[in-house]
Amino acid sequence: MHPGPWARLRTEQGRSFTLAPGSLVGRAPTAACRIEDPRVSEAHAMLSLRGRELHLLALRGSLRVDGVSEDDLPLVQGMRIELAPGLGLDVEALSLPERVLGLRVGGQPVQELSAPIHSLVLEPSAELVPRFIEDAPMQAWSTSEGWSLRLGSEPVQRVRAGGSWRLGELPIQAVELSLEQASALSTQGRSHGYAPLRLILRTTSVHLHREGRAPAVITGLSAQAICELAEMGVPAPWEAVARQLWRDDPDRYTLRNRWDRVLRRLRASLEQAGVREDLVRADGHGNIELVLLPRDELVDET
Repeated sequence: MHPGPWARLRTEQGRSFTLAPGSLVGRAPTAACRIEDPRVSEAHAMLSLRGRELHLLALRGSLRVDGVSEDDLPLVQGMRIELAPGLGLDVEALSLPERVLGLRVGGQPVQELSAPIHSLVLEPSAELVPRFIEDAPMQAWSTSEGWSLRLGSEPVQRVRAGGSWRLGELPIQAVELSLEQASALSTQGRSHGYAPLRLILRTTSVHLHREGRAPAVITGLSAQAICELAEMGVPAPWEAVARQLWRDDPDRYTLRNRWDRVLRRLRASLEQAGVREDLVRADGHGNIELVLLPRDELVDET
């Protein structure tokens, strides 16, 4: 068994393969999960570690779950992935990381590397933001096996716990965090560089207001998820929240797939709007919550 994170996948023929991050699924002789079928590409997909989750990334083939095509698929135990019509792959078991990486920039608190890419901004103060900024002085991004970092025009470097760099007079250090430490950090005052939020809840839409920026509007199931979390007011099991969105009582596997898609859309909407990613936060133990910082305001018009 792999000592670090791994995923065990089972083929239609009942064969199980244990994959570490960076492993391939496909027809190639070097694939860790080799599937002899002409509809499967040589390098069909790759397992990748993204923060606290294991993802299956489509390479030269397609991945579908519940009939929906996915390029970047967070894995959930029990999930069935369709590689081609009638050809499935089951997620039999997962071993997720017990510790995650974070970066300390200057004298600021450590920030978990949780988004696919982080960029460093220097104004109004040094801050890692969870999105790509082309001219940022530093960028850190996830790879199949971990994290990489680039300072300006310097060569790309691997990020490992204990590593340190300097950007002029600004020190940068990589720190390893337990999930408990990472969860606690996300509720502390990491609001520097973020304008206070005013959230207006309207059942099928959520309006996000910040000083000096145009309002952002989130609609549909993503908005309903925020409204449910606001009403609960405490960290809640994802299933309890999801069953408020889908009253047709789907089985738990179907429910989880639906919930994961909504959560991905919600986080993408927050990133596009430039809203801090931890507004909606999972704690790594199956719970989800709406995280409001001291100066944020919640207005319930549902």
